[in-house]
Amino acid sequence: MYKAQITNYKLKSFIYNLVKKVTFIFFLFVISCTQNTKPGTHKSPSFIDSDTSTIKNFKFKNKDFEAFYQQFITDTAFQINRVKFPLRGKYSDYEGNEDWEKETWPYIKWDLHKEVAQTNDSISIRQDDNKFFFGEYCLDCGFSFEMQFEKLNDKWFLTYRQENNF
Repeated sequence: MYKAQITNYKLKSFIYNLVKKVTFIFFLFVISCTQNTKPGTHKSPSFIDSDTSTIKNFKFKNKDFEAFYQQFITDTAFQINRVKFPLRGKYSDYEGNEDWEKETWPYIKWDLHKEVAQTNDSISIRQDDNKFFFGEYCLDCGFSFEMQFEKLNDKWFLTYRQENNF
């Protein structure tokens, strides 16, 4: 009788531990299936813009924004006045995170048309009458860049900038 109780106890213990392990593995499986794909894992450029069929044919939808952006990248005084500080987003690298500050602002000087035409990275562009979003994600490295402009009181402002350099 005593041996039967020990065997019964071992069997219950074994089943209990097995159920715990299976539950844990199932939990890990569910978590891994719900994780978002990280930027840079796509193997071909992505482009979100309903008016154009390929990334190389990128055009600004809004001529008002196009004129603003051209001045934004060529006139540093204009640029600093059209950044909505405190700006959402950060510069992140292996050394940590830095908030974007007016006093140490690294100017955005590159032309989106040239960048889009020359890159092999994954690109995301979303634009409408009041917002413009641009994201570039390196396919084989830890670099990504995102920025968003919004029209506030009939003027365009940079409202978000995120750079990751890992």
